[in-house]
Amino acid sequence: MATLSFQHLQLRTHDNLPWRCLNGDLKVRDSRSSVAPGATGTSEAGIKSQLSSVPRVNSVLEALKTKNTDLSPRRQNVKNSSEEQKQWYKMMNEILETKEAVPVLEKQKKSKTSLTKEAVVGTLIRLKQLRVWRAIVQICEWLAEQDWWVFGFEDYSLLMFAYGKEGEGEKADQLLKRLVSASHTPNIAIYTGLMEAYARGKMYSEAEALMQRLVHEGPAPTNITYHTLMKAYTEANRLEDAERIFASMRGDVRPDGRSYNLMIHAYGKAGRVAKAHELYQEMKNLSLNISVITYNTLIACQKNCRDAESIFRQMQAANVRADVFTYTALMNAYGKARRTEATQNIFDEMIAVGIRPTKTTYNVLLDAYARSKQVDEAENVLKKMRKDKCTPTIHSFTTLVHAYALVGRMDKAEEILRRMKSEGVAPNVFTFSTMMSGYAGAKNLDKMMKKFEEMKTLGLRPNHAVYTVLISAWGSQEDFEAVKFWFREMVSSGFEVDQRAKSALLNASKSPEQLQQAMALLEENGL
Repeated sequence: MATLSFQHLQLRTHDNLPWRCLNGDLKVRDSRSSVAPGATGTSEAGIKSQLSSVPRVNSVLEALKTKNTDLSPRRQNVKNSSEEQKQWYKMMNEILETKEAVPVLEKQKKSKTSLTKEAVVGTLIRLKQLRVWRAIVQICEWLAEQDWWVFGFEDYSLLMFAYGKEGEGEKADQLLKRLVSASHTPNIAIYTGLMEAYARGKMYSEAEALMQRLVHEGPAPTNITYHTLMKAYTEANRLEDAERIFASMRGDVRPDGRSYNLMIHAYGKAGRVAKAHELYQEMKNLSLNISVITYNTLIACQKNCRDAESIFRQMQAANVRADVFTYTALMNAYGKARRTEATQNIFDEMIAVGIRPTKTTYNVLLDAYARSKQVDEAENVLKKMRKDKCTPTIHSFTTLVHAYALVGRMDKAEEILRRMKSEGVAPNVFTFSTMMSGYAGAKNLDKMMKKFEEMKTLGLRPNHAVYTVLISAWGSQEDFEAVKFWFREMVSSGFEVDQRAKSALLNASKSPEQLQQAMALLEENGL
């Protein structure tokens, strides 16, 4: 493989500020002041949530456009003591840790320092930057019931925006009625939030009806409106609907770079890489801005590392600076190809040019070593994460469990499971399916079933992978009755029969009679 060249990239020093890896994103904190961590930025610049009932809100909300902004009350020209400053940070941390915003605010309201309107605004803005939509919903719904808070149009806008992100279609519907009853006139931002709530809440006919109404009656949909619906359809794997919305962007609203990026992502997600490349070429022909996001999306959807590297080289030739997502996508391509040395080299090059890894980057490197059954190196990656102040995630631990399961070290896999629990990381269904797969590979079906029962005891619902493991495991034991039982359980649980499940069922059929029964089961489900 040719050596990757990154000489054109410049070292990013950020004025020599210390780096921190936090919550999967890169954060920079200036140790010379007591300001809050910098924002990661927002992509919804056209949908502002200006809370008009609070003094100086407009200037605070303008801060959403910039990074590294202090959103604490002290920076909003509020004369607070250092104790009040500490209370705000403490309140924010408690909201993020407990995920229950209202009890925290009510407790703060009863405290000696009380709860100022400015503190509420700063909290909402910070939560918006962190994309903690559920907490925003909780706070806004609570504020609507408070006598001391005048719930204005901007508050409705923020709540509608949060409902959209949470897919709360019915609540968004009711909010629109309340807004109109309060003598407010909905603008396109309100309708865009409502449309997103419909689409994310799988109320697709309502979303389509609203779009048609906006097109014919107004207010006219903007690019953001179209993008919102396209993105929701893409996330729901409704590619044809996303294509249709994209094709309808004609007349006053034309596709821009973001429109193309969304569709490139949609095609990549659906495995239609050639179509993604067609749009990329179309962007060139139209002289649209081809940004780092475009290249990152293309790299991420490539089916092999050679094609991913080719896109990267085109990016270099265009003098577009790579970011952490570029390197992570490239590492992922090589990791999936079990090219661990190349994956590690890309990681090292990224560090050398001054780009710090996120949790996702570390997890990709961890996964590369796990796929190659290099458990010692995988353990070292976990140690590096901690050293870089990146707290291992559930994905990190599950990947390490997978690494030990692949080499038949279920004792070590159990040890990792205990370690993650002791660190307060609860195993999820993917962790258990990985453990079950490991025990199935070791022909220890008793322990496999114990893990299955443990998973259910914790209230975790079996997923498609769990049922496929069960079908394959009992098939290897030539217990065809058990195979049929778990296949029916999978179907009755609402899961579609994919190629893996179908193959597991057919592979378990050891005789012509069993094969006939398997085919009958598939026919029952329209396969």
